Amino acid sequence: MPDFFQGDPVPLKIADVMLPVDATKQSAMGKFTGLLGSGPSFLLWMGRHKKEATDKVCMDFLGELRRSTDLKIGMVGFCWGGRYAVRAGLRGNMTDKRGEKVTLVDAVVALHPSHLAVPGDVEDMLVPVSFGWGLEDSMVKFETKRKVEETHARVKHTGVPEMEHKVYRPGRHGFAVRGNPDDVLERACLEESVQQVLSWFGRWL
Repeated sequence: MPDFFQGDPVPLKIADVMLPVDATKQSAMGKFTGLLGSGPSFLLWMGRHKKEATDKVCMDFLGELRRSTDLKIGMVGFCWGGRYAVRAGLRGNMTDKRGEKVTLVDAVVALHPSHLAVPGDVEDMLVPVSFGWGLEDSMVKFETKRKVEETHARVKHTGVPEMEHKVYRPGRHGFAVRGNPDDVLERACLEESVQQVLSWFGRWL
């Protein structure tokens, strides 16, 4: 895997404040003071990792991978990575392989994808995409699902491939990677999201 953050990852302590595995153990005051203390550094981090720089790291890597193998390629992205997994399937990110234009990947899964720009990130899609949305996601508005569906319906006649949408309950942000395995509902989200990835790739790869 490439170093998407180029040696500058988000500190785990920030993730623990913003997306605690067990939210019941975090008091309102603890969350407030944690966000107050870590918020400025997180915003600065986001400023260092905008779309243009991240696109280059991601798409350059996928281009090299595509040209080096004849195997099918699937990409799954969680939260921040969800957007770039989706963008990997866009017409504008195709690469040349043996004199032919080909997509960087063959299928995509995007789970609680943050910062997704609709319609730009989805309207020129060339590969099948499976989305996972959290009903109670505080960082990815649930209405984004509707916007993606509307965009897909509008451009489907141009050959945009199949998309599917799975809704998770309660589905707080991070349900696929930072859910609480000791909570029955959150454990189900963790397990079902794994199955979503395996089923989609089993179908298309």
